[in-house]
Amino acid sequence: LYWFSLISNCDIVIICVPTPLNKNREPDLSFITNTLNLLDPHLTKAQLISLESTTYPGTTDEILGQFLESKGFRIGEDIFLSYSPEREDPGNQNYSTKSIPKIVSGITQKCCRISELLYKSIVEHTVIVSSTQTAEIFINVNSNNLPMDEYSGNVILSIINQADINIPVLLLVTDVEILLGDMNYDST
Repeated sequence: LYWFSLISNCDIVIICVPTPLNKNREPDLSFITNTLNLLDPHLTKAQLISLESTTYPGTTDEILGQFLESKGFRIGEDIFLSYSPEREDPGNQNYSTKSIPKIVSGITQKCCRISELLYKSIVEHTVIVSSTQTAEIFINVNSNNLPMDEYSGNVILSIINQADINIPVLLLVTDVEILLGDMNYDST
């Protein structure tokens, strides 16, 4: 745990931990919350915290955002929070981390702009979306490579409606991704 003490010297903290389903098939966010608790004494003002774990819509705002605010940080003013899902295609020689389009979002516009500057220095293409919830639902829909039955579709639509996500915007993000990369990779 020594390396957690080095976090206070970092400008950027990227959190990418497992987010499995529990025995009730609900998101197990314990890896995220445990990581936040380990980071807590080492977080400082002006840092960008970027969550990359695939998770349910609302996690960035409801879990990370509320945690940071409870510690006295003002998101978008003295600490910056974004969600940019991890995108990998292990074993595919045609795509690398650099060439897979990167979805970028932030809790505030300033958070999003700072996050975009980070990811533009790493990947060839960034796709900015209007909210962290939109990015969170996008990665869940985009990662589902199985045929969707009516029940699954209704569950996803329910989540989209609860999160007040604009479906045409979500579809536009998918279209932009198709234009930037031919989508012959298995996104996760």
